[in-house]
Amino acid sequence: MATMGETIQNRRDWGDWVESAIEEYEDRAAEALAEMAPESRKHWQKTLSACETALNEANDRLEEAEMALARERADDRALRERRDAAVDKLRDELASIRSLLDGLGGRATVERFSLAGPTPQVPDRLEGYTKTVLTSLREVDETIEGPTTGMTLDTTELADELAPLYDELVESLEEISADERKKDALLVQRDEALEQWKETYRGVASMVDGAFRLVG
Repeated sequence: MATMGETIQNRRDWGDWVESAIEEYEDRAAEALAEMAPESRKHWQKTLSACETALNEANDRLEEAEMALARERADDRALRERRDAAVDKLRDELASIRSLLDGLGGRATVERFSLAGPTPQVPDRLEGYTKTVLTSLREVDETIEGPTTGMTLDTTELADELAPLYDELVESLEEISADERKKDALLVQRDEALEQWKETYRGVASMVDGAFRLVG
């Protein structure tokens, strides 16, 4: 569930408090200011109302930007779970292919198809590793026969079985990459909204505080 961060929530609360103060004391403050300055009571009401509106809009923009970022961050879990599942299935398939090749032709055959050594666990490295294996299987394009068992393996068929699992991992990595770019953009928008909020809050709070102090 997407929730607003504590820092942003605090700022939203401060803004709401100032808005409430303006709404509660606007009429009394406008009347007192009209007695102290040449501008009319209506002028001061409009001024204070404009301050309230500006702060309300800044509050809303900040909340919208924060919640958009929070929702995007909340999606991380599902994307990463999909990627991790793709990693597990792909590693299992690679282990199965390695075992079959080893049983038919030993270590030399395993090395021939780029399957020697441990299978990477890091998703990006696993993607590159599997791509190399697929290339090796397709380039050789032959049927391997066990010397004693008579069992045969077609390397192209092995590649065809491996390819969908590889594609699934690639797709999940691309989704995460796109999600990261989107989060970066939303973070920039949230930070811009926060800076705008700070400027508006400081201006409105300063003016309102000064006006309220003048009228007691």
